[in-house]
Amino acid sequence: MKPALLASPGHKNSLIFWVDEQMHVQHANDTALSMLGMESADVIGKPMATLLVAGSRKRLEQAREGQRLLMELCRADGQRLWVAYSVQPGSRELNTLSTHTATPLESPDLGELLNERIQAERRNIHDELFGSISHNVNNLLTTILSPAQLLLKNTHDPQVREEVSEILQATQRARTLLRDMYRSVRCKPEPLEPLSLASLLSDVTVNPMVRGVQVQLTLPLLPPVLGVSEGLKTILFALLSNAAEAGAKTVNITAHHKNDRVELLVADDGSGIDAALLARLFEPFSTTKSRVGAGLSLATSRSRLMGWGGGLSASSTPAGATFTLNLQTAPASLSIPVRAQNKPQRRVLLVEDEPIVASTLKRVFSLCSVDIASTVNQAFQLFSPGKYDVILISLALSEMPGNKLATYLRDQDSKVSMLMLTGWRISIDDPRMRPFEDRIQKPIGNLVRVRQKLSEAIQRTRERRSQ
Repeated sequence: MKPALLASPGHKNSLIFWVDEQMHVQHANDTALSMLGMESADVIGKPMATLLVAGSRKRLEQAREGQRLLMELCRADGQRLWVAYSVQPGSRELNTLSTHTATPLESPDLGELLNERIQAERRNIHDELFGSISHNVNNLLTTILSPAQLLLKNTHDPQVREEVSEILQATQRARTLLRDMYRSVRCKPEPLEPLSLASLLSDVTVNPMVRGVQVQLTLPLLPPVLGVSEGLKTILFALLSNAAEAGAKTVNITAHHKNDRVELLVADDGSGIDAALLARLFEPFSTTKSRVGAGLSLATSRSRLMGWGGGLSASSTPAGATFTLNLQTAPASLSIPVRAQNKPQRRVLLVEDEPIVASTLKRVFSLCSVDIASTVNQAFQLFSPGKYDVILISLALSEMPGNKLATYLRDQDSKVSMLMLTGWRISIDDPRMRPFEDRIQKPIGNLVRVRQKLSEAIQRTRERRSQ
């Protein structure tokens, strides 16, 4: 089905481009063609970056929803056109294209341009610094989270199970915080899925870390909504935790459905929110002593919900605060998935130079015969074509990048499945993913999902070798 074009909020004289996931222009309005002095054939099917001056191309990669950037477009006559540039992301689930709007500027404010460029450089520095910190912390969380899940599975002692459950909850929160901070820095789109609010809220309200708050659910029959299950749980859990920190004893959760929207209201009887703070509540690190957890979580929660096509707002009275989550209903063509689980088997080569991480992952994949290579040389010695069903390679090997090792091994055995192990947030279209078929994100938060990935990789190898 041909992707739909979303209406643009730009000025009537704006240049508008509709762009696909590969950042190729699929349509442009008449104003864009006229002001660039081009024909449709000069624009349609071309990478959007080719229409920009070189200095603006890097900023295109960093463009965030709702952000106004000063950019330069290339005209057919070689002249440059200064524009205020903004991006409205599309949706794979709704089959819509991204909308890029460029409003011409008579004479750009050089002070604003300099400030925008300084902010872009700061984002680059923050991105690189956070990526490095995230990778190392995720390695540490892997050595906590995976053994704790295995211990919970293998013990029947009630006290041990309760204590391990608390370790898992705390570690999952740390993992989720890292991921949300990353998304806040990079503004990466997430794959959305249809969610049952009734089922999801049942999981949230029995969370053992929500103590001292009585949650009252009053939900009508609701359609599935678009979102990310774990992400929405995290947002709701943060709101309940913030309510507890504000002295709330009761939280009422209600909802109503109208047209293609569902509004979820989370109302507490805590201390409320000061009017001065309420105006900037969703700015990063805005907080009060009574709601110390709100500083980052509310800003990232709102940004995340907006990325799903929804939103988050707040109101307050002396009797307490109310947060309203606006969610988009899932299209009828999408159904809540039920995933089959297979038992992975056969031989696995794990290339990981962090011993404690390698040991932990070997236990996670205990249903397989796992050989561990802690160095590139050991990987070469263990490897031979046709020997392994899956090869897992850490991206951050000390001797050489994991993707280079994967490329070499792929040349020797084109039929074996290869998975990347990484503590960094790597998008599926990152060039480093080319020799890999999939990736496993550290720390491992869902053993079933990761084991299923391994099982699917084994199946792909078997199918290729049977042909």
